[in-house]
Amino acid sequence: MDRTLPLYSWPSAPVKLKLEKNEVHVWFASLNIPPVQLKSLKLNLASDELDRAERFRFQRDRDHYIAARGILREIISCYLKKDPSKLKFIY
Repeated sequence: MDRTLPLYSWPSAPVKLKLEKNEVHVWFASLNIPPVQLKSLKLNLASDELDRAERFRFQRDRDHYIAARGILREIISCYLKKDPSKLKFIY
């Protein structure tokens, strides 16, 4: 059985991000990113995110978590026009 996911063609992100009323933006990002980019994303994570990343048993899972959190911070920072490392998440 072939479990390969189909390839999707996603448009590039606009230069200026603005969320209008009654609008939803859907983002798609690969978590398999080069080590140099992963290192850059890791610099923006908060201490609790770094602590959680270290608890993953497998390096691949740790890297995917760092990529996901880092990319999330990058996207939100573009909307809010703030430094991604300055964002604070409250759960």
